[in-house]
Amino acid sequence: MRQAIKDLGIDYLVHFTQADNLSSIFNHGILPVSLQRSRNISAKRNDLFRMDFCEGATSTSIRFPNYRLFFKFRMNDRSVDWVVLALSTDLLHEKQCAFCTDNAANSNISQQALRDRMGPDALRRMFDDVPGKPPRSVLGTPDSSPTNPQAEVLVFGEIEPQYIGAVIFENNTTSAKYRHLLPENLQVEVLDGFFAPRKDYAHWRREE
Repeated sequence: MRQAIKDLGIDYLVHFTQADNLSSIFNHGILPVSLQRSRNISAKRNDLFRMDFCEGATSTSIRFPNYRLFFKFRMNDRSVDWVVLALSTDLLHEKQCAFCTDNAANSNISQQALRDRMGPDALRRMFDDVPGKPPRSVLGTPDSSPTNPQAEVLVFGEIEPQYIGAVIFENNTTSAKYRHLLPENLQVEVLDGFFAPRKDYAHWRREE
């Protein structure tokens, strides 16, 4: 797995969440729904219906958020503040992970056996050209980004706070509002690009 991560140039994962969850995250870690329930920990959930059938896992992405879902959730209630957490790639070889070439909730993915979505070969498949779509070179997909912008990595179990390398806010106002909830030594960034579509969004919007 380490060799696949190195070969693909993957340097971080991302997970978006409501900013109100930050206090819980730095006290308890990023917990999937099943652990929230068993530990009686309350958290703001993005999606009440887990169509990926993996309540024991947290959805993450490689290098850039699943912007279609992120936009959808943000538009559901514009009063909610959001953050993007940058996570260490150590998760990929230290935790059980399932690598999904598309949105994990899509039936063509969720119906695949989990064992078929695990291991370095499954990770590498996230970077293959997609049948019926232009090649990555035409799309301008960065070498270290999955081909499909909705590709996801499901991380099973608890993601402890030490895996969080940075917290990314959309603007300075939001950063100032929640900075007191974060460890003093944690990297904090204001990068509005993580709250926008990936640069090849026009193609995927047309074709889907």
